Amino acid sequence: GMCVTAFSSRRLYPVVLCYIMSRFEDYDTVSKIYDTNRRAPGVETYLKFLPQLCGKPLNAINVLDLGCGTGNYALPFLEAGIAKVTCVDGSAGMLKRAREKLSKFVDEERVGGFIESNLPNLPFHEPNIDVVMLN
Repeated sequence: GMCVTAFSSRRLYPVVLCYIMSRFEDYDTVSKIYDTNRRAPGVETYLKFLPQLCGKPLNAINVLDLGCGTGNYALPFLEAGIAKVTCVDGSAGMLKRAREKLSKFVDEERVGGFIESNLPNLPFHEPNIDVVMLN
C-alpha cells in the first residue's frame, strides 16, 4: 500500500512518500524493465509543497531518496531544480539504472551518491538533508 505523510519539525525530517517494498520481486532483474511500467505520481504536488514544508526554495532543498529504484522521482526533482538528491536502494540493478538516468546531474554534482543499503540500516548520517523520501 501507499502512505503519504507530510510533517514539519526541526528534529525530524519531512517524510514525503512511502510504499511497502515487496519482498517477492527480484529488483535486480525487474530493474531492466522497471521504467516501462512505473511512473512517478504526484511529483508536481510534491514540488509545490516542498518549499513551504522546508521553508526554502527548491534550489536549496536536499533530498534523501530511500528506495530510489531507477530514479523515477529523483529525475523530475532534479529537472525541476531541487539542489541535490542522494539515492539509496537495496538493489544494485536499480541503482545502476538510476546512475545512468541521472548521469547529467552527477556531472553537475547534484547527486549526493548512490548507496546500496536496506532499511533500517543506513550507513551514514547526513546533517544537510531537508526531506527524506521513502519509496
